[in-house]
Order: sequence, then structure tokens, then C-alpha cells
Amino acid sequence: MAAIPICRAVLSKSYPGGNFDYHIAPFKTAIDNGLRVIMPYYGIPVGQTDEAVAMTYNRKILTDLLRDQLGFEGVVCNDWGVLTSRAWGVEALSLAERFARSIEAGVDQYGGESDTQILLDLVLSGVIDEARIDRSVMRILKNKFALGLFEQRYVNEARIAERVMTADYVAAGIAAQGQSLVLLKNQSLLPAEISSAGVLPLPRKAAVYVDGMDTDALSKFAEVVDNPAVADYVIASLGSVYNGRQLAGSDLLSDRILSSVLPDDDLRFSNAIVERLRGYAELALLIVLIDLNRPAVLGDIQAFSDALIGTFGVEDRVALEVIFGDQQPTGQLPFELPASIAAVPGQLEDLPDDSQDPTYPFGHGLRYPNHNSTLYIPLDADPKDGE
Repeated sequence: MAAIPICRAVLSKSYPGGNFDYHIAPFKTAIDNGLRVIMPYYGIPVGQTDEAVAMTYNRKILTDLLRDQLGFEGVVCNDWGVLTSRAWGVEALSLAERFARSIEAGVDQYGGESDTQILLDLVLSGVIDEARIDRSVMRILKNKFALGLFEQRYVNEARIAERVMTADYVAAGIAAQGQSLVLLKNQSLLPAEISSAGVLPLPRKAAVYVDGMDTDALSKFAEVVDNPAVADYVIASLGSVYNGRQLAGSDLLSDRILSSVLPDDDLRFSNAIVERLRGYAELALLIVLIDLNRPAVLGDIQAFSDALIGTFGVEDRVALEVIFGDQQPTGQLPFELPASIAAVPGQLEDLPDDSQDPTYPFGHGLRYPNHNSTLYIPLDADPKDGE
């Protein structure tokens, strides 16, 4: 794709790897394939335009780049609350001025706003040309006509059972879940010169203690015990790494509450979680599942766990099928897992997978030894010691 000419002089600030066009390419592909609606985010594109304002108010992004250069003809619908609370870069403007500024930038539709009177007043006073509103209305109506909402606006409820949660769809979803699991580590139980067998898959009817998983699901595979001290194995399932210390986007109570439940940029698990897992590892062989909705810095967890599995929102029964060998793990990491939180800011922000000596690189994923007559072949060329 041809280089995007805007802001070339300052691209090195936000794109130190010179990778701006690479990030634009998916948008161009989506637009060329009929993208109908796009939502600009709250953030300010720092150093990319001469307007230090959020995307919703930034004409260089919404009109010059998105429409004129990339050829987008659909609807621009701004993110929720961007006028009334997260008006970053235009905080000094009145609400009416924010409406006018965003429309001039290229917004067609407002998310999370319900007061239409301000916009009507701007049109009646001549601040906003009615023809400009007509262009947005036309874009919105084209989508509704394309969906057939005017010809048949009600759902045929009798056909829902044919279209939603069908047996084939559910089976395909379950299969996709199983294929997504990434075996990160599978520590050998015996010295390498004796055997390459790993901890996983687990034997049926082993004594297993679980933390964070459904015991009813586990009971179909193993003997469930309620004390890790008497277990042969401990399976601990962790959610995505979460540290709720994100700064609020504004002084509004709603934003302060929201920030308290959103994760910050710390990718390390809390000391309490790490020490709980360490305690398990001292009692039994430890298998840890980690939901990688966000990349995680594993730290000591990687060192004292006997097996590690990366998951992406799977049901417990599906994860257990892989743990007990009913399914072969086939997933590969879609991103690297950095070695430390200190390594993260050392990355070039516009390049993927370039941190120093990651714990697990992009594409990493192990297989079970001798599973279904297949060989044990790690997918990365340089697996860590003990894997």
C-alpha cells in the first residue's frame, strides 16, 4: 500500500519502527471488503497529526486519512461518552462546541448520547449546515436498507431455533476451543536421557486438587480431593492478569468506578497469586492454566510449574480434555510472553514481538509425546530449559 503522507515528519515519535503503513493495512483491507461502520476511540493520536485532540474530534484522522485516503464511505460512530466525559483534548470546549467540532471532523452518529436538542439548535442557528447532517443520515439509512430493516423490521421468532445455538454451531465452537489451547511447558518427569514423557497428559483417576475450575467437570476425569496435601496433581486456573489501578479518564464518578475494574499496564500476577501457586508446587505436581486475554509476565510461575497451558476463554471441560489427553494441544502463541515487566517498555511500540529474550516467543506451542502416534515436536526452535 502506498505510504500515508500525513504527519511524516513526526511519525518517528509514535512509530519508532517505521511501521505506520503496516498498522493502516488492515483498515484498508476491511474498507475494500465493504466495511460499513467504524468507531474512533477516545485516545489522542499523539504526534500523528497537528491536532492534539481525540479521534472523534480529529479531522486529519476521520476525513483526511479515513475517507479521502483510505476510501471509507460508511458510517463513523463515535465511542460512548466521548462528548460528555472523555473529551480528551477539547475539555475546554462547551458541549455544543464539541458537537460542532466532532461533526466537522467527520462523525456521523453518536454513541451513548441522548440529548438531540443541542444538535438541533446548532443546525437552526446555522453553525452546522443541514446538508452536512443529510450526508450522515444518508450513510446511516443506506446500512439500514441494506439490512432490510424497512422491508421486514421484525425478527421471525419461529426461525431462531434454526439459526442460533444449533448442534453444529455448538460443536464447531467446542472444537475451536480445544484447538486454541497452547501447551507452553510440559516438564519431563524423568531425566531426558531416560524418557521424554512430560507431566501431561495426566493419567485417569489420579488424585487431583483444583483451584479455579469446576469440580464436577473434573470428576469425569479424575478423583477430586479437597486438600492439595493429599493430591498427586494440582490444577490451578488463572484468569487474565489483572491489576485494577488504571487512572480514571475524567473526574466523573462513573469513570472513577470504571477505572477501578479495568486493568492497568502491569502484566505481572499479584504476589498473593504467585505465593499461592508456589505453595501448591511444594505439595504436588502443578499444572497452571492462564487465560491469555492479555499477555502475561509469568516470572516465578514459569519456574516452579510442572506444566503451563495458555487458554483463550475455554470451558473447563474442554481444558480438561486436553489435560487428560482426549485432545492433543495444537495451539500456538499469537504473541510473545515477555520475560519481565521491565522488558515491555524496551519494545518498539509499533513492532510486534521484539522484547528482549521473551519467556515464550510468538508461535510457541508444544505437543504431547507419542500422542496418537505423533512425535513430540516443539514448534519454537529454542525452547526454554526444562520444557
